[in-house]
Amino acid sequence: DDQTKMAKLAALGENNDMDNIIALGKRELEKQLEDERDKEYKSKLGAYVENFLRIFLQNKMQQLNNAGNVKIDNTQGGQDLIISINGHPIFYIEVKSMWRKSDAIYMTMAQFKKSVINMANYALFVFDMVDIPHGIIDSECYDPIEENMTRRVSVFTDIGNINKGLFDCINNINRCPTSIDLSGAKVRIPIDMLKQQLSLDEFCEDISHRILLLIN
Repeated sequence: DDQTKMAKLAALGENNDMDNIIALGKRELEKQLEDERDKEYKSKLGAYVENFLRIFLQNKMQQLNNAGNVKIDNTQGGQDLIISINGHPIFYIEVKSMWRKSDAIYMTMAQFKKSVINMANYALFVFDMVDIPHGIIDSECYDPIEENMTRRVSVFTDIGNINKGLFDCINNINRCPTSIDLSGAKVRIPIDMLKQQLSLDEFCEDISHRILLLIN
């Protein structure tokens, strides 16, 4: 209430470091607000990228296969996107943003486990966010910027194999009488560990080939 505020202001006025306290408080508040804006921006941009990829993949599958029974859904729970045929999942995609070239990729335990369990049908998409135009999230039209967007995507289909060694270690730990709860943990994967890189077009060609084998 007003009385409480007045009391606080009075106590602050009696402090010899009042000016420093106010200046530091302003700087901390500005930093907090900037961090919140940055987090909101990155969240919006991440959602934009996932939606772009969903639309791009859906259109590409239609062009390559001319099959209306292929669908790409934005579904969380160990991945971001699922490619399905007649409602049956055939491939899982996790999308990660890279804000600096030296960044590592972090996967949740759900993503980590799914990449190993579905090793042959799981890919990690790393989207290069370095120098991406900030106004891109205000655009509703994908086609004019498609080439600029697709060149930013690196596809790693060997992520399940990379994760398998650690996955086996964790399973061995959990077989012990006293186990470790890793449900809230994240797995850190250095960028330089990701070797088998495909372009987005190469990935689409590979998936198209798989789809043709399944529907014929």
